[in-house]
Amino acid sequence: ENENQFKAALLISDGISTQGRNPVFTAAQLSIPVFTFPLGDTTAVRDLAIPEVNFSDPVYTNTLNRITAEIQYQQAENEQTEVRLIENGTVVESAEIDFQSSSGSRLVEFERQYSEPGFFELAIEIVPLENEFTAENNRYSFTQDVLDDKTRIYSIAFDIHPDVAAIRNQIATDIQNELVKSTWLGGDQFSGTDPFSSEFIQDEVDLFVLHGEPPAGSTIARRIANLIDQKPVVMFSLPSSYNGTTPFNDLKGATSQTAGTTIEIRPVRTSSDLSHPLLELTIPPERSLPGLVTRQSEYSISPAGQTLIRANFQGTETNIPVLISDEGTNRRLATVNAYGWYQYRLSRQAEPNQFFKNLINNLVSWSSTSPDRRTLTIE
Repeated sequence: ENENQFKAALLISDGISTQGRNPVFTAAQLSIPVFTFPLGDTTAVRDLAIPEVNFSDPVYTNTLNRITAEIQYQQAENEQTEVRLIENGTVVESAEIDFQSSSGSRLVEFERQYSEPGFFELAIEIVPLENEFTAENNRYSFTQDVLDDKTRIYSIAFDIHPDVAAIRNQIATDIQNELVKSTWLGGDQFSGTDPFSSEFIQDEVDLFVLHGEPPAGSTIARRIANLIDQKPVVMFSLPSSYNGTTPFNDLKGATSQTAGTTIEIRPVRTSSDLSHPLLELTIPPERSLPGLVTRQSEYSISPAGQTLIRANFQGTETNIPVLISDEGTNRRLATVNAYGWYQYRLSRQAEPNQFFKNLINNLVSWSSTSPDRRTLTIE
């Protein structure tokens, strides 16, 4: 810690390491010379020690956490002992280790996973050997702060459609997602969790997922628009999305400019060379993909919108956007301008099924992350 303040170091020691890492390794990394002055009994004592334990802090719920302990030993050849992981006073895991040489070091690894957040008092403990010099260094205690890193997703459906169940089921497969479901029944009525009830806490929602749209100009449309204001949103098109004027023009990455007819299309990666987290997937060949439904129209893309996937119609790429991302200063928006995705989830072919899973997982993870947390782009 202080090597830059001195020209050299003098170490007066009996040469027996009883705490911390082996000083031979530390001295080798210094930029100043180290002079040693042997003093006292140089006979190595019979001793086990835990100089260091490596662990992550904080850790998150439902995430595998590795704890690695370094065990130093002297005069322990052909001996065996037990290393224990103790949590809140209870032994939760143990490992038997053998010492093949007289002295040296060993690494012992434990794994823990927590389903609930909180503080946990942990310790690594070595069962002492017979006639061991001291047991004071046989235990290493530390605390782990476990945080709840669940993504809280509120799904509101304005249509009864098989896409809704397919998308919700895929979102729910990730244990890090906490999914709340609601279906609008008309007027002020909802099936599931009412977003306007006193029990609903808007600030706890990390992501809104909208399936279809309510009638433009309706009271519920205005209330929903206010509810999701400044929150990240993923919008999935359904038949109600093409019934006329949309109430969510400010949220949609693409809006149709003409009242065209609905057509069957297949998704293809846009021909421009784009790098985007949502595109970290493989789109299977068109011939293996079930058809999706969208509107044949000229589209207006939002100022910050970026078209990532376009529509192929009868084997020809069109300008119809299928997936549009929109990243603002404080939230992310994504629009999926097609429906019929339930066929991908139910497909017996592995490629369309995997494409659907990757697409939904990418949409949730990207949209629910605040833009200011993006610190590194790897290409």
